[in-house]
Amino acid sequence: MFLATHQRVVLSSWGGRFNALDAANGGIAHTWDAGISPQAGASADTLGHCYCLRAVRGEGVAFVRVAPDGAESILGANPKAARGCPHGRGAGAVLDEPRGIAYFIVNRGRDSALHAWSLRDARLLGNGTSLG
Repeated sequence: MFLATHQRVVLSSWGGRFNALDAANGGIAHTWDAGISPQAGASADTLGHCYCLRAVRGEGVAFVRVAPDGAESILGANPKAARGCPHGRGAGAVLDEPRGIAYFIVNRGRDSALHAWSLRDARLLGNGTSLG
Protein backbone atom coordinates (compact mmCIF):
# COMPACT_ATOMS: atom_id res chain seq x y z
CA MET A 1 0.00 0.00 0.00
CA PHE A 2 1.37 3.45 -0.89
CA LEU A 3 0.80 6.37 1.51
CA ALA A 4 1.23 9.44 -0.67
CA THR A 5 0.93 11.92 2.22
CA HIS A 6 4.06 10.53 3.90
CA GLN A 7 5.78 8.84 0.93
CA ARG A 8 5.66 5.40 2.55
CA VAL A 9 5.15 1.92 1.16
CA VAL A 10 3.49 -0.44 3.67
CA LEU A 11 3.74 -4.19 3.32
CA SER A 12 3.45 -7.24 5.52
CA SER A 13 6.05 -9.92 6.03
CA TRP A 14 5.88 -13.61 6.83
CA GLY A 15 7.83 -12.65 9.95
CA GLY A 16 4.58 -11.33 11.45
CA ARG A 17 5.28 -7.61 11.04
CA PHE A 18 4.01 -4.75 8.91
CA ASN A 19 6.79 -2.59 7.51
CA ALA A 20 6.46 1.06 6.54
CA LEU A 21 9.27 1.81 4.11
CA ASP A 22 10.51 5.20 2.92
CA ALA A 23 9.44 5.33 -0.74
CA ALA A 24 12.54 7.30 -1.76
CA ASN A 25 15.21 4.95 -0.43
CA GLY A 26 13.50 1.76 0.81
CA GLY A 27 14.69 2.27 4.38
CA ILE A 28 12.45 1.15 7.22
CA ALA A 29 10.53 4.10 8.70
CA HIS A 30 8.80 1.92 11.31
CA THR A 31 7.30 -1.54 11.83
CA TRP A 32 4.47 -3.00 13.91
CA ASP A 33 3.21 -6.40 14.97
CA ALA A 34 0.87 -8.04 12.46
CA GLY A 35 -0.09 -10.90 14.80
CA ILE A 36 -0.53 -14.50 13.73
CA SER A 37 -2.09 -13.57 10.37
CA PRO A 38 0.39 -11.29 8.62
CA GLN A 39 -1.21 -11.95 5.22
CA ALA A 40 -4.26 -9.90 6.29
CA GLY A 41 -4.05 -6.48 4.71
CA ALA A 42 -3.80 -3.04 6.23
CA SER A 43 -5.82 0.01 5.15
CA ALA A 44 -5.00 3.70 5.42
CA ASP A 45 -6.85 6.98 5.70
CA THR A 46 -5.97 10.20 3.88
CA LEU A 47 -3.92 11.41 6.86
CA GLY A 48 -1.61 8.37 6.66
CA HIS A 49 -2.96 6.38 9.62
CA CYS A 50 -2.88 2.63 8.98
CA TYR A 51 -5.57 0.26 10.29
CA CYS A 52 -5.36 -3.51 10.69
CA LEU A 53 -6.72 -6.45 12.62
CA ARG A 54 -4.18 -8.18 14.84
CA ALA A 55 -4.77 -11.65 16.29
CA VAL A 56 -2.53 -12.78 19.15
CA ARG A 57 -2.74 -16.26 20.69
CA GLY A 58 -4.04 -16.04 24.23
CA GLU A 59 -5.05 -12.39 23.85
CA GLY A 60 -7.68 -12.29 21.10
CA VAL A 61 -8.21 -9.90 18.23
CA ALA A 62 -7.50 -6.17 18.28
CA PHE A 63 -8.43 -3.43 15.82
CA VAL A 64 -5.27 -1.31 15.61
CA ARG A 65 -4.48 2.17 14.27
CA VAL A 66 -0.86 3.11 13.55
CA ALA A 67 0.01 6.80 13.17
CA PRO A 68 2.46 8.00 10.50
CA ASP A 69 5.18 8.20 13.18
CA GLY A 70 4.61 4.54 14.17
CA ALA A 71 2.62 5.16 17.37
CA GLU A 72 0.03 2.41 17.89
CA SER A 73 -3.47 2.74 19.32
CA ILE A 74 -5.73 -0.21 20.12
CA LEU A 75 -9.16 1.00 19.00
CA GLY A 76 -11.00 -2.09 20.14
CA ALA A 77 -10.38 -5.67 21.20
CA ASN A 78 -12.21 -8.98 21.41
CA PRO A 79 -10.56 -11.08 24.11
CA LYS A 80 -13.20 -13.80 23.57
CA ALA A 81 -11.30 -14.79 20.44
CA ALA A 82 -8.22 -15.73 22.48
CA ARG A 83 -8.85 -19.49 22.34
CA GLY A 84 -6.31 -20.33 19.62
CA CYS A 85 -7.29 -17.20 17.72
CA PRO A 86 -9.01 -18.80 14.74
CA HIS A 87 -11.30 -15.76 14.78
CA GLY A 88 -8.53 -13.35 13.98
CA ARG A 89 -7.86 -14.45 10.47
CA GLY A 90 -9.74 -11.87 8.49
CA ALA A 91 -9.37 -9.36 5.74
CA GLY A 92 -8.12 -5.84 6.25
CA ALA A 93 -10.45 -3.03 7.22
CA VAL A 94 -12.30 -1.01 4.59
CA LEU A 95 -12.54 2.67 5.47
CA ASP A 96 -15.47 4.95 4.72
CA GLU A 97 -13.81 8.23 5.69
CA PRO A 98 -16.72 10.58 4.86
CA ARG A 99 -18.93 8.64 7.30
CA GLY A 100 -16.10 7.97 9.77
CA ILE A 101 -16.62 4.19 9.72
CA ALA A 102 -14.25 1.25 9.32
CA TYR A 103 -15.71 -2.10 8.26
CA PHE A 104 -13.98 -5.41 8.90
CA ILE A 105 -14.79 -9.12 8.92
CA VAL A 106 -13.90 -11.40 11.82
CA ASN A 107 -14.18 -15.18 11.58
CA ARG A 108 -16.38 -16.81 14.22
CA GLY A 109 -15.79 -20.53 14.02
CA ARG A 110 -17.91 -21.76 11.12
CA ASP A 111 -19.16 -18.35 10.03
CA SER A 112 -18.01 -14.74 9.95
CA ALA A 113 -19.36 -11.39 11.05
CA LEU A 114 -19.14 -8.01 9.40
CA HIS A 115 -18.40 -5.29 11.95
CA ALA A 116 -18.64 -1.51 11.68
CA TRP A 117 -16.41 0.66 13.89
CA SER A 118 -17.08 4.36 14.42
CA LEU A 119 -13.77 6.17 14.00
CA ARG A 120 -15.32 9.33 15.45
CA ASP A 121 -16.88 7.75 18.55
CA ALA A 122 -14.28 4.95 19.00
CA ARG A 123 -16.90 2.24 19.40
CA LEU A 124 -18.35 -0.78 17.67
CA LEU A 125 -21.67 -0.10 15.97
CA GLY A 126 -24.02 -3.01 16.68
CA ASN A 127 -23.05 -6.63 17.28
CA GLY A 128 -21.83 -7.59 13.83
CA THR A 129 -23.85 -8.96 10.93
CA SER A 130 -23.52 -12.71 10.43
CA LEU A 131 -22.27 -13.67 6.99
CA GLY A 132 -23.05 -17.37 7.50
